[in-house]
Amino acid sequence: MEEIKNTISDAQKAAQKKYDQKTKTVSIKYTPADMEDYERLKKYIDKTGKSINGFIKELVNDFFESGQNQKPVEDKMITPLQKKRRKQEEYYPYCNVSSDGIQFFYDKFGENIADNILDEFECIVKSGIEEVLESKGDGLDEWAVDIQERIDDGEYQGKSTEEIRKELINELCDIL
Repeated sequence: MEEIKNTISDAQKAAQKKYDQKTKTVSIKYTPADMEDYERLKKYIDKTGKSINGFIKELVNDFFESGQNQKPVEDKMITPLQKKRRKQEEYYPYCNVSSDGIQFFYDKFGENIADNILDEFECIVKSGIEEVLESKGDGLDEWAVDIQERIDDGEYQGKSTEEIRKELINELCDIL
């Protein structure tokens, strides 16, 4: 009986090398802090019989097909206030306007006039929002100075982070 050799021929090595040059690899590394996530993944893979590679490819394809990749990437240098304003711009000024209300202008006056009306409406709403933000901003600045003085006086010593958070949020509602 002949012995079966567990060696890889030079031709097989060359074919594998040629194939590897055509492929790209992406890997995921789980740190000790991430082990719970890894265990959940492993349990799901074992349960479904999918391969990890196939599962990740499916997630990536779903991400791109859903259009999530079209959302703007946040600039790491953006301030919290700028993030809030961007969120407002996405949500306002049409948050309480029904599509029937908008469609009415298009149906009765045509696209050009309807667009002009809606642009003017947006300017009015944004102007109102800016006025409110400006008037409230002064109060927030003054409150921040007051908080700093109270910190310096030791007012928050011995309080938990959660207690301080609740107290500040209650005060914020009062000053605004």
